Amino acid sequence: MKTKTIPVITFCVGVLCGMGVLAMTGPSLPGNVAHSSLTPALSLSAGDREQVYTNIRYGFELAYPQTLLHPQGESVNGDGQTFVSADGKARVQVYGANLLNEEQLEELYQRAAEDDLYSQNAKLVTDKEMGDNWFSVAGYTEGDKVFYRKSIIHDGTLVTFTISYPEDEKSQWESAVSMLDSSFAVRDVRF
Repeated sequence: MKTKTIPVITFCVGVLCGMGVLAMTGPSLPGNVAHSSLTPALSLSAGDREQVYTNIRYGFELAYPQTLLHPQGESVNGDGQTFVSADGKARVQVYGANLLNEEQLEELYQRAAEDDLYSQNAKLVTDKEMGDNWFSVAGYTEGDKVFYRKSIIHDGTLVTFTISYPEDEKSQWESAVSMLDSSFAVRDVRF
């Protein structure tokens, strides 16, 4: 009986380890083909499927259009994920962080909403809004890119998603931004 049990246990452990590796690495793009030769159909249609990214460490989730954005793998420390369009021109980053020194929503909002025309990450803010536990800012960055950022404070953490894409593709990305914005939420999924 012992000789049959050991191979079965070894097989089960191997399968579980393999599943863990797949879950940690997530889906990948085939080589550099997606970045070099494919152009995404940028507007969403009724047939587009949304995929939900859930972050266990900070307890947030974000639905994204899987036909337009491709996950690049969760960060090593588990604080978030980056998504990139097939042509590499659009980028979404979603992440969480512990708040230090009891930073207040108003202070974070003011810093995010400031125009910063002279730094390496130059930006011009054209729209900003603040709610009870969240804020959003939008505008333009250097290189004719549109950006949008939404941050939520919850239980001592700040969770944020940002998207940037070429200004000349703005009308094509509006529905994707709407999906990201409306789905971004903090859930009690942390361990």
